[in-house]
Amino acid sequence: MEVLKIELKQHTPLLHFQHESVGATLRASEVKPGLDRYIRQMEDETIDEKLFDYKLSIRCSRGCNQKREKVKGFPFVLANLGESKTGIRMVDFIFHDTVELLFLFKYSKSKQYVEKYIDSFFAVTNFGNRKDKGFGSFFRTGESIDKRFFEKKLREGCKDSVIFYKKINDSLYKEFKSLESEYKRIKSGIRKEPKLLQYAQRKIKNLGSLWEKGCESFL
Repeated sequence: MEVLKIELKQHTPLLHFQHESVGATLRASEVKPGLDRYIRQMEDETIDEKLFDYKLSIRCSRGCNQKREKVKGFPFVLANLGESKTGIRMVDFIFHDTVELLFLFKYSKSKQYVEKYIDSFFAVTNFGNRKDKGFGSFFRTGESIDKRFFEKKLREGCKDSVIFYKKINDSLYKEFKSLESEYKRIKSGIRKEPKLLQYAQRKIKNLGSLWEKGCESFL
């Protein structure tokens, strides 16, 4: 058996369905199938299915910190994720300093595929509830991992996408509120902001893609 250990840093809260369990974190049952699908999509050649027969275990490696917060309407969080009798919503945030992935491989080729794609996979993939709204973001940590490395892996996983960068400050609530506001502007249309509209249209046309609601409705 060949072994691969990877340490991840958590960047945004994880909304975990077992938030009350000690040590709740990323689930191998969510990460491995997603990683396998990603490898299949990224590879041009057909991969022997036996190479996906490997084991993955996940644990918080140090500083397990399960954070529970009471907030009124945290951005992007649905009411049915928990609400108290007083109307103050209970948001269960799981946050760990670091998370360790332990892979066990039967075949060296399996390890090569995982090593090749693991970083771009985590750069473009979130986990847990509301993962499509920015929750549950993790990425590899280490002395050689810097902003340039992350950007490189992000572009590898988003070859046909427009990437916007946003500086994050110390307040998660404020940052997610800002993201929610921008998301609503995009979903509802941005006719009142001609410069932003023209920029978005140009980028989308260059990609040969269509706006979610149809570019024709904005032209």
